[in-house]
Amino acid sequence: KYHHQLDIAKAELARAHREWEMIKADAGVALDQWQNNKPTRQTQKAKELFLKEPHLKEALANIKQAESAVEVAKIELERTQIRAPYDGMLESNRVELGQHISKGQEIAVYYASDYAIVKLPLSEIQSTQIDLPSPWTDQQAQMTSQNFITGDFPKVVISSRVNGVTQTWLGSLVRTEEIINENNRQLVGVARIADPYKLYKANKQLQRLRLGTFVEAEIEGKQLTDVIALPRKAVSNDSTVWVIDKDQRLHSRQVLLLNNYGRTLYVHKGLKDGETIALNPSPDYIEGLKISVVPKPQRPMTASINTQAQP
Repeated sequence: KYHHQLDIAKAELARAHREWEMIKADAGVALDQWQNNKPTRQTQKAKELFLKEPHLKEALANIKQAESAVEVAKIELERTQIRAPYDGMLESNRVELGQHISKGQEIAVYYASDYAIVKLPLSEIQSTQIDLPSPWTDQQAQMTSQNFITGDFPKVVISSRVNGVTQTWLGSLVRTEEIINENNRQLVGVARIADPYKLYKANKQLQRLRLGTFVEAEIEGKQLTDVIALPRKAVSNDSTVWVIDKDQRLHSRQVLLLNNYGRTLYVHKGLKDGETIALNPSPDYIEGLKISVVPKPQRPMTASINTQAQP
């Protein structure tokens, strides 16, 4: 249909050009006759009619109208070919060839393939331990030719078990959503993972990060000072620990924690350097009880924020 309309418009344009050429030729003959006869009593209006000037103007107008009709037909023909504004993958097609569609009708589900978005729910405590980007800085996260996200953003390690093997993907926390969930008081951080389908930079060692995969995320946190790392079992539910004095007697101590999740808890206040902590407290511990201390090598401290999400 649209090819046919374009052919008709082109034919009308060719007809308009032909009429213009014929009228222009007649006007040239009329001009020669006018100059040879040189009538003295004819008005300017009569001269214009004799030289076919109104016919020439009409022919030019017909050409412009035909050219506009050709452009409209081309545009309508181009609109029959739907092109996505970015590289991606088609999930589902909801129209058939030759089907008439209307404005606003959903015709397909399409996802970008150059990067994936992973939304990470963050608790209030987690949010304070990350240098959160602004909700409007996502547009500053540019992709380099190596498909890495540039910019001063917290790094994110996404992991998931694929075919029994744990796979990891690197990304960045590029923005946050400004609305806090009313039910759980969580803030949503948005991470971007470059080239999740390995279409631009092949890496046989990594699986594709397919849409809908359940993942875990480890987000780069703030650098902390004056913090003591303890295993979770060393801290009771009421945020107390058992401190062992120089006489090897137990004393209960309330501490201030930076987090209440994960295998490692970070104590910000309540302990001093050099104090000995019971790492495997017993339910039978009481204040002032004398015990025997078994030294344990100090473990290096690492700080990270763990969360689960689905891209």
